[in-house]
Amino acid sequence: MRYRHIEVFYSVFIHGSVTKAAQDLNVTQPSISKILSQSESDLGIKLFDRLNKKMIPTQEAKILFPYVEKIHNNLSNFKKVSSNLIKKPQGDLNIAATHALGIDYLPEAISKFSTLNSKATFETVTLHYDEIIKQVLELKVDLGIVYDPVPHSDLINKPIIKGKFVVIAPQSFFPNKSSLNIDDIKSQPFIKITDKVGPRGPLGSKLEEYLLTNSINLDPTFNTETYQVALALVSKGMGITITDRISAESSFHPNIKILDLKPDLEFSLEIVYSKSNPLSLINKSFISFLNDFKYNNDV
Repeated sequence: MRYRHIEVFYSVFIHGSVTKAAQDLNVTQPSISKILSQSESDLGIKLFDRLNKKMIPTQEAKILFPYVEKIHNNLSNFKKVSSNLIKKPQGDLNIAATHALGIDYLPEAISKFSTLNSKATFETVTLHYDEIIKQVLELKVDLGIVYDPVPHSDLINKPIIKGKFVVIAPQSFFPNKSSLNIDDIKSQPFIKITDKVGPRGPLGSKLEEYLLTNSINLDPTFNTETYQVALALVSKGMGITITDRISAESSFHPNIKILDLKPDLEFSLEIVYSKSNPLSLINKSFISFLNDFKYNNDV
């Protein structure tokens, strides 16, 4: 018997009426009668006798009913569970993110997502950009969260946030200002986020290009590989730095302030995943959540 045949048999048996079964299943009475006739033909067994518009189950139907009831209930539960998985998906999320995002942005997002999806479990790792891309390509993680990813033929990129670079300065610098022109920082001690081989990731490259375009040649007082160290140095009054607003807001330090940078320099925070690794419902749900997630950690 097909599932539709089981539904009809079950409903007619429970209600004892073609009319009520049709109402229950939201179909016409002729449809119920036709399916019952097909079921009896397929089984070679008469299932109901009609008596004054009532459907009286035969002895054979009574014998079959417990089996049909079990199948019906299992399939009904299956439909409920599958529906719930769409509304509240569950499963594992393996995520790699940059170190700056792993300080507060990602934990905050996970915390809020978990309140909506209590069955979701997370495994996270913080890495540099190149390492994240490698992990995604090797299918060691499901999702990477990175800034301005370089297009790759084997990856799919989904932008989730657009933002701007900012200047981070000690509280005593630039009194009564909320924004700075790039020319205003030429004479200030500058803390550069870089590594031994060049700018740190796509953001570093974007900042280098921005400075070159605006004919700004900064003389770094300090070089560091991490945003965290750069912000700590700013907090100690050692100079200023330029970074994206999420990184600026994710690490609380006393004695710092965030100023808008002019002309604007924008960044894109994006999800990357492998084309050969179809996303699960829980991963799709998390990406959808991040599209609406508003991160704002006031420094």
